[in-house]
Amino acid sequence: MVEIVEYGHTKAKDDKVTADNSVFSYDTGQSTNDYQHPEFVPVFIESLSQAQLNESVALCGADNKECIYDFAVTGDASIALATKARREAILTRKLSLSNSPPILEILSQIELTNNRWVVQENTSNILHLTTADVDMDYVTIINLSTSKAVTLLPNESVQFVPIKNDPVRLSFQARDSRGAFSAVLNIPVTVCPSCSGRGVCDLNSSTFVEHLDGMFRVQSCICQPAYTGLYCESELNGCTSQPCSSGQNCTDLTAAQQGNATEGYICGPCPTGFNNVNKLCIDINECSNTSLCDHICINTEGSYKCQCNEGYTLSSSDFRTCSNQQCNSTLTAKRGTFMSPYYPLNYSHNSYCAWTILSNELGAVININITEYEVEGCPFDFLNIYDGNNSSASPFGPFCTAAPGSITSSGGAMHLEFLSDGSVTRKGFRGTYTIQSKCLVKSCSHSCEVISVIPRVEQCVCPEWSRLDPNNSSRCLEINACNTTINATSGYIVSPGYPNFYPTNVICYWIINSASGGQVTFSITDINIELTPGCTDDYLRVLDGNTSDSRSIGQYCGDSPLLDLRSSGQWLYVQFKSDGSINGGGFKAQFIMS
Repeated sequence: MVEIVEYGHTKAKDDKVTADNSVFSYDTGQSTNDYQHPEFVPVFIESLSQAQLNESVALCGADNKECIYDFAVTGDASIALATKARREAILTRKLSLSNSPPILEILSQIELTNNRWVVQENTSNILHLTTADVDMDYVTIINLSTSKAVTLLPNESVQFVPIKNDPVRLSFQARDSRGAFSAVLNIPVTVCPSCSGRGVCDLNSSTFVEHLDGMFRVQSCICQPAYTGLYCESELNGCTSQPCSSGQNCTDLTAAQQGNATEGYICGPCPTGFNNVNKLCIDINECSNTSLCDHICINTEGSYKCQCNEGYTLSSSDFRTCSNQQCNSTLTAKRGTFMSPYYPLNYSHNSYCAWTILSNELGAVININITEYEVEGCPFDFLNIYDGNNSSASPFGPFCTAAPGSITSSGGAMHLEFLSDGSVTRKGFRGTYTIQSKCLVKSCSHSCEVISVIPRVEQCVCPEWSRLDPNNSSRCLEINACNTTINATSGYIVSPGYPNFYPTNVICYWIINSASGGQVTFSITDINIELTPGCTDDYLRVLDGNTSDSRSIGQYCGDSPLLDLRSSGQWLYVQFKSDGSINGGGFKAQFIMS
């Protein structure tokens, strides 16, 4: 090494830079000589004394020439050790760059289900891992989970004792002996719960609870019949689903009583009027017994009721026997019907029947209408009508074979007498009457009140189901007209034209909604609808709901009021229908919300 330095100095003399050949410029007072040091000779390791070399090796080690040189030249241990540390860092970096990271995997995918590890709650579950290193370095597995439920076993296996309410993220990493790390292995877990000991895990269910971005999933359970809940944690109340028919008592069974039976309840006996058919209470059609009623039997839910043909009265003692309408009666209702004895059957021989229609209302008149009329004729069988309260009043008749048609009295009374002899009998007649207020000044659509006669004061009056037309003080408008939805707490509905006779071929509906959300109580306070078996021609139908296909509460006709029909919810659907034949006075009904 010294020879090389000496050779360099010799060559430097031959090629020395002088002021004559330098291409640089120099500050005043300086020249090329200030930048040349031919006398400098570097220190070489070979030139060190053995003592210096031994001291440097003791500090740096025999293989670290850079550290040995720096200590020998400078004599500063800190500089030498810094050089040593830097050299070792460079060597470590070179080794790291040449080192391949280890590989960490699950030993076999057979241990997974749909790429998830299925584990049993509160049970030791084992999963086998495997590592590999192409550099044949020693590899260890690191458990990145902090949960005590996760344990690494010596044979590269994982032991996991899961608790469904304690979510854990299973993450692991491998490290080789040279400090290289594998990618993090995250293992998605599906926990099969213990189902409270009352069911089995349902792995096929789409119902589950997820935590930690789906890495920890808890499946639901298939419970024993007596239990319910996501994990069968609650005893099932068998009566919650209302399995028994209306009117039956439902008794919930305890889990011990139910056992593995599918039904956890016992239904009581069916209420009166129902038969138990395949555990369902089916309404008994009492009307299949034709001897229950004299005339018409109407089957109702859980019972039945009897009605009489027109001209007959239902007994108030047994409510099944029908007797002939009484003759010689006084009629004071605002409207009604009258007919010959036994109508529509033939009247009897030697009959005498009288009706007096009376009104105490000031200025009222009476209108009768008889269109069905079939008698033998004068002087044998006939009807006479008088413009007053007895046969001493002025007569409108007698009426022999022609129907009287429509007749209006001059005052508040009208008297009718029917007579038959002992020979021929026929069908007879049927008539209707209406008591009307008579005003001389006002022309009212419904009722007129005479406040005083002198001076004459009159006013139109609307019934409770209607109101005066604001544009015409003589006309009443229905509050709840046909084909409407009613949102109110109470009110009335009436048939078209009420209180006069309803028209033929009419279909009307009302949808009643309880504004308070409670039930609807519906009372038919006045009814006069053509009576037919089963109420098939003209009828008023009440349904438990808000559509025409809701459950029917009943279908009604005749002249018997019905009180306190009740919906099960907040809706009631009411329908009125008339055909093209006989009509009647219709109906008035009141509804109240509970």
